[in-house]
Amino acid sequence: MSSTIDQSDTLLQVGQAQADIDSANARQKQSTATLELTIQQSKIAILNAQAALDSAKANLASARVRLDTARAQSKAQPELTRASINTAKAALNQATQQRDIM
Repeated sequence: MSSTIDQSDTLLQVGQAQADIDSANARQKQSTATLELTIQQSKIAILNAQAALDSAKANLASARVRLDTARAQSKAQPELTRASINTAKAALNQATQQRDIM
């Protein structure tokens, strides 16, 4: 009597094992691609955040300059107003004197 080994179960197991390996390789490639994409997105997010920070710093510096200018003008304005009033008074006095001469 000769015994025949049924290879179908073995071939089925080999095929399943190969499918498992192929599936694991595909998941590894997908995970690697996802990681690389995440790294690129993170780099872009960092660059965008740096640009936003630089812009905010520039806006802050500009605001400080405007504040300093406003403070200087507010300190100078009373004197400028007094000078304008004195000039107007002098012009009025001169006009009054010229009118009185005529």
